[in-house]
Amino acid sequence: MFNQKTLNSLTEQFANLFANGAHDSQEQLKGNVRALLDSTFTKLNLVSRNEFEAQEVVLKKTRSKLEALEEQLSELEKVIKKNV
Repeated sequence: MFNQKTLNSLTEQFANLFANGAHDSQEQLKGNVRALLDSTFTKLNLVSRNEFEAQEVVLKKTRSKLEALEEQLSELEKVIKKNV
Protein backbone atom coordinates (compact mmCIF):
# COMPACT_ATOMS: atom_id res chain seq x y z
CA MET A 1 0.00 0.00 0.00
CA PHE A 2 2.72 2.47 0.94
CA ASN A 3 6.31 2.55 -0.19
CA GLN A 4 8.13 0.45 2.41
CA LYS A 5 11.40 2.33 1.88
CA THR A 6 9.71 5.62 2.78
CA LEU A 7 7.94 4.06 5.73
CA ASN A 8 11.20 2.58 7.01
CA SER A 9 12.92 5.93 6.57
CA LEU A 10 10.21 7.78 8.50
CA THR A 11 10.31 5.17 11.25
CA GLU A 12 14.08 5.49 11.50
CA GLN A 13 13.86 9.29 11.66
CA PHE A 14 11.32 9.17 14.47
CA ALA A 15 13.45 6.67 16.35
CA ASN A 16 16.55 8.83 15.92
CA LEU A 17 14.72 11.69 17.64
CA PHE A 18 14.65 9.60 20.79
CA ALA A 19 18.11 8.01 20.45
CA ASN A 20 19.07 8.91 24.04
CA GLY A 21 17.18 5.88 25.41
CA ALA A 22 18.46 2.33 25.80
CA HIS A 23 18.65 0.06 22.76
CA ASP A 24 15.60 -1.97 23.82
CA SER A 25 13.46 1.10 24.28
CA GLN A 26 14.63 2.45 20.93
CA GLU A 27 13.56 -0.79 19.22
CA GLN A 28 10.21 -0.60 21.01
CA LEU A 29 9.85 3.01 19.90
CA LYS A 30 10.60 2.01 16.28
CA GLY A 31 7.88 -0.62 16.46
CA ASN A 32 5.36 1.80 17.94
CA VAL A 33 6.14 4.54 15.42
CA ARG A 34 5.89 2.06 12.54
CA ALA A 35 2.52 0.82 13.81
CA LEU A 36 1.32 4.41 14.14
CA LEU A 37 2.44 5.29 10.61
CA ASP A 38 0.92 2.11 9.17
CA SER A 39 -2.37 2.92 10.85
CA THR A 40 -2.32 6.53 9.71
CA PHE A 41 -1.50 5.69 6.09
CA THR A 42 -4.21 3.01 6.03
CA LYS A 43 -6.79 5.55 7.19
CA LEU A 44 -5.72 7.91 4.39
CA ASN A 45 -6.86 5.38 1.77
CA LEU A 46 -3.70 5.81 -0.28
CA VAL A 47 -3.02 3.78 -3.41
CA SER A 48 0.32 2.58 -4.69
CA ARG A 49 1.94 4.01 -7.80
CA ASN A 50 1.29 0.69 -9.59
CA GLU A 51 -2.43 0.80 -8.75
CA PHE A 52 -2.63 4.41 -9.90
CA GLU A 53 -0.88 3.69 -13.19
CA ALA A 54 -3.10 0.65 -13.84
CA GLN A 55 -6.21 2.79 -13.35
CA GLU A 56 -4.72 5.46 -15.58
CA VAL A 57 -4.41 2.89 -18.41
CA VAL A 58 -8.02 1.79 -17.88
CA LEU A 59 -9.18 5.41 -17.96
CA LYS A 60 -7.32 6.11 -21.22
CA LYS A 61 -8.89 3.05 -22.86
CA THR A 62 -12.33 4.05 -21.61
CA ARG A 63 -11.89 7.60 -22.85
CA SER A 64 -10.82 6.33 -26.27
CA LYS A 65 -13.85 4.05 -26.50
CA LEU A 66 -16.13 6.90 -25.43
CA GLU A 67 -14.72 9.17 -28.14
CA ALA A 68 -15.28 6.46 -30.76
CA LEU A 69 -18.86 5.95 -29.59
CA GLU A 70 -19.52 9.70 -29.66
CA GLU A 71 -18.24 9.81 -33.24
CA GLN A 72 -20.49 6.88 -34.23
CA LEU A 73 -23.46 8.57 -32.57
CA SER A 74 -22.75 11.78 -34.45
CA GLU A 75 -22.65 9.89 -37.77
CA LEU A 76 -25.91 8.10 -36.97
CA GLU A 77 -27.57 11.41 -36.09
CA LYS A 78 -26.49 12.82 -39.46
CA VAL A 79 -27.97 9.82 -41.26
CA ILE A 80 -31.25 10.14 -39.35
CA LYS A 81 -31.49 13.86 -40.14
CA LYS A 82 -30.99 13.18 -43.86
CA ASN A 83 -33.75 10.56 -43.86
CA VAL A 84 -36.28 12.67 -42.01
